Amino acid sequence: MLLTKDEIEEVYIELREGTPFQSIAEMFDVSYATIQNVNDGKYYQVRGMRYPIVVRQKKYGKEPPINDPFWDSYEPEPLLYWPLGRTNRE
Repeated sequence: MLLTKDEIEEVYIELREGTPFQSIAEMFDVSYATIQNVNDGKYYQVRGMRYPIVVRQKKYGKEPPINDPFWDSYEPEPLLYWPLGRTNRE
């Protein structure tokens, strides 16, 4: 299904409001990939518009490589020890 100019404007609005791509796709009966491509400017590009409309980054990055200086200061969290048979209710 093709999107009309009015629908594309509505998609842009939804993107800027932070609506998840999947929800936008369901609103307009298109695929998730279509919304990604609209966001990236691969489909329905508007002259003068900056793409991507929104940048959606993952919350967690990759673990640093083994030779990264991060590991020089890294201290793992201590293991918690709970004696068997005891509770906090005592």
